[in-house]
Amino acid sequence: MRSPLREFADHCQDERDLELAAKLTPHDVRSYSEHLYDRVVIDENLAASTAYNYFAYVRAFLSWSVREQHLESNPANTNTAMDPLPEDDGKRKRQYWSAEDRKTLLEYATKRVDMALEGTIRTDAETAFRDRAIVVMLDGTGARGAELFADPKDDKRNGLRWKDVDFDERLIEVYGKSREYEQAPFPASVHDVLERWYRVQESTTEAWPVFPTGHYGSKKRTLEDALGEKAVSRALGVGVTPGRPRCLTVYTASTRFRRRQSRKRAFAGC
Repeated sequence: MRSPLREFADHCQDERDLELAAKLTPHDVRSYSEHLYDRVVIDENLAASTAYNYFAYVRAFLSWSVREQHLESNPANTNTAMDPLPEDDGKRKRQYWSAEDRKTLLEYATKRVDMALEGTIRTDAETAFRDRAIVVMLDGTGARGAELFADPKDDKRNGLRWKDVDFDERLIEVYGKSREYEQAPFPASVHDVLERWYRVQESTTEAWPVFPTGHYGSKKRTLEDALGEKAVSRALGVGVTPGRPRCLTVYTASTRFRRRQSRKRAFAGC
């Protein structure tokens, strides 16, 4: 039987075309995690606990490589590398997309943007661009939903903000599974789609969520926290007849029209 380290080395050479450990990235280690997942769930020739032990051997070796200055950091100590590992609970849970699933979903997300721009579906273009960015981000970074989206039950998980995105270095900073902040790289395909979504969204501050829900109640609470409940109530009630918010409706419609005109210019480059 081959040792886990020999299996890992062979996998990197055969599947990732790598010869030197110094060139390893989290995505290379993730590929090995997916290989272990397939052995546990599809081939059924490896126990989930054994898969974790194999990965632990690899991670320990890479930690040694860091100590010996062969690597700057351990690519196995990232959510990107670890997420595909099967859960050791006796159940079969698919934790990553197959190549076919990935291709189908990415193609549909792009097609949905085109249909939204053409007006052939009821989804507005901004939502379609946002959703495509979500799909591409999940696929290209290996990040989990809990790291990209806000969780009202967890004060630490405020969701990815534009200030957490470094377009020049192609990095995002997320609050990881280990409950520590860590950086995750993203490829050019993610960079292009995310940058287009940034232009379409037209956020006024870098603290704005990358993937906002557009939920009215959340926006109203944010304004109330910043300006006070009375100030927000007065602003929303200016010129409004009780029971018939005519002025508010006209204002909202005109504002949306101006934003749509502005976005049309942004969409032209997308």
